[in-house]
Amino acid sequence: MPPGDFSIVTAISGEFAFDGTGEDFALRIGAVSAFKGIRYWSASDGCWQTFITDSTTLSAPDPEARRPDFTLDELKSGKDPDFLRADDRSSRPVLYRMRVSEAGPDRPGTAGGAPAPDRL
Repeated sequence: MPPGDFSIVTAISGEFAFDGTGEDFALRIGAVSAFKGIRYWSASDGCWQTFITDSTTLSAPDPEARRPDFTLDELKSGKDPDFLRADDRSSRPVLYRMRVSEAGPDRPGTAGGAPAPDRL
């Protein structure tokens, strides 16, 4: 299969309540370090597991370039900032790029993280 072609596509849809503005929501998603420690129920292991073992924003696509979480200005800049995430099932950390499509006071902030072309 040529690079970029996929044999499986997954779509997830949901709804949740959020008490804040679109900008508040974008900041919540941009707080990448807060994802560290997220847990899940492992049906195969029959217990709670820590899913996200490391999560940090990066100033460059380098695991040593750790920095504080994204600011609202960075999220609204139109650039795709890098972040690093490790989980309990992957063999190594994965480099992601975040894209915020919209973040305004009266508009929902929508963000997505996709694996960067170059895994670490």
